[in-house]
Amino acid sequence: MTNESNHDGDHEIESLEFPGPEEVPYPPVLRLTSIPHDEHHEGTLDRAERWEAGETVPHVKNFSDPTRLRKLLTTRRVELIRSIMDSQPESIKQLAERLDRGTRQVHDDVHLLEEFDIVHLEDGEGRARKPTIPYERIEIDVGIEAPVADDSDRALASG
Repeated sequence: MTNESNHDGDHEIESLEFPGPEEVPYPPVLRLTSIPHDEHHEGTLDRAERWEAGETVPHVKNFSDPTRLRKLLTTRRVELIRSIMDSQPESIKQLAERLDRGTRQVHDDVHLLEEFDIVHLEDGEGRARKPTIPYERIEIDVGIEAPVADDSDRALASG
């Protein structure tokens, strides 16, 4: 934290300095969830407080629609994730060969998973990019609940 004076010197302004993402270690767990926004927001605030207290908390990516999460985690992409976590490949091409899939399709899947911060790409030899997953475990939590009817809906249904 630094103190800076404004131009006339009357007020001091506190500015916070936060570490960059490369300076903060990844937690061991990534949790992919599909829960209502309000519930996710409450969980985010709770995790932030626990993190500030020094507790290790998971990274959480929430999908408000479980269909989007299901579309992201196809059988082939889950196989790709497992392969990277099992043994980090030196390149996307090497990963494609390991999976016995076309390089272009694996490239597209890796970049899609990168958009969701599941897979990260590091510089490799030459132009190669090394797919990595900085987590020890990925958990999936999908909550599906029946809609809650208010009292007026119950009265209409029973009457």
